[in-house]
Amino acid sequence: MTAGRTHERRVSSVFVAWRFRGFGRNALATIYATFATMSSLRAKLCRLACLRCSQRQTRTVRSSNNSLQIDSVAQTKVTAEDRKMQILQALGSAGNGGAENFFSRLVPALQGAGIKQTAIVRIGSGRERDLEMAGIPVKKMRFGSVHDPVTRYRFNRAVRNVNPDILMTWMNRASGLSSSGRHVQIGRLGGYYNLKYYRRCKHLVGNSKGIVNYILSKGWPADRVHHISNFVDTAFESPAARNEFSTPENVKLLLALGRLHPDKAFDTLISALAKLPEDTWLWLAGDGGQAQNLRALASELGVEDRIRFMGWQQNVAALLATADVLVVPSRHEPLGNVVLEAWAHRVPLVATESEGPAELITDGETGLLVPVDDAQALATQIAFATSNREVTASMVNRAWENYQKNFGRDTIVARYRELFEHVLSR
Repeated sequence: MTAGRTHERRVSSVFVAWRFRGFGRNALATIYATFATMSSLRAKLCRLACLRCSQRQTRTVRSSNNSLQIDSVAQTKVTAEDRKMQILQALGSAGNGGAENFFSRLVPALQGAGIKQTAIVRIGSGRERDLEMAGIPVKKMRFGSVHDPVTRYRFNRAVRNVNPDILMTWMNRASGLSSSGRHVQIGRLGGYYNLKYYRRCKHLVGNSKGIVNYILSKGWPADRVHHISNFVDTAFESPAARNEFSTPENVKLLLALGRLHPDKAFDTLISALAKLPEDTWLWLAGDGGQAQNLRALASELGVEDRIRFMGWQQNVAALLATADVLVVPSRHEPLGNVVLEAWAHRVPLVATESEGPAELITDGETGLLVPVDDAQALATQIAFATSNREVTASMVNRAWENYQKNFGRDTIVARYRELFEHVLSR
């Protein structure tokens, strides 16, 4: 920046202070003038640091070979093959939804594949322990909102300190806080989010084809939008003891997982349960704002004795090992990690034709599909799945093969590595 421009900035700050004085905003005027002056000083320091760095580089090269004359130090683009990638992963949510849980699976998996990472997570989210056990440095922040100035400052300071090749931001909050830098920012979407939070992203990843098509419909160029799905935890566990949840051993057991939210349509599932024989029971694992309404509906329909409201459960694999059928009754489901969990754990699956399940499932081949909000159709297919074990066993085997081929951990990690190398080579 020239001396003239520095002078212009100082004049501008004084002018703004003068403009505000007539409105009784002296404090605001002072703050603005202070920040303008600080920005000017910071620019001078950055130029001085760059000059000294350049001088040191030139002296080092000249001392190594006195016969070699160098006028300047050439800057070359380093590809992912030339050095280790440094990825900064940022998630500002403290929830237990699909995106948050996949973050906790993918980041350690990438670290295990030799991709160096640092993570930024929300204070109190409980994710730091597993990340640190995987050897990933973790920074914790408040993440009040995208308008939180403290978090914005600390977030961007952390980005500068880590100096990553790639900044991968998950969901709206982290994506909306970032500022520009030498890094390439990739936004990862697990839903139909408002894209205004992703303006600084150079690339976007959607975990379903439907989300990718949504992004493209908003005007994003096709070469900057990528489809990479999820993987789930495939470790098998011993079945959960039914008597721990006051459930008879001889009943047909349905399992449903997720937030107790209208989008998940557990009210439709409870209505379907009322149409099924009394030897069909339901474990509902999850929590949320609809808990009281769902309990009231179960009581109204006379099925409260056949439902166990379990709250959030950590050992989902044990529940899957116990269930006879996994049911996904959602009205809106962008992908449906629960579909992948059913496939990976070889559990028969009945789902509605919401966005994600309709994209993933081939009806009658890898699961059974029913219309959204159709309790009778849902009850009919659940009855079929619990009564035709040979047919559902064939579907389970085909679903497992499909999962291994297209959604396994190694497959998804390899696709993310390819994406990282691609964006760094451009």
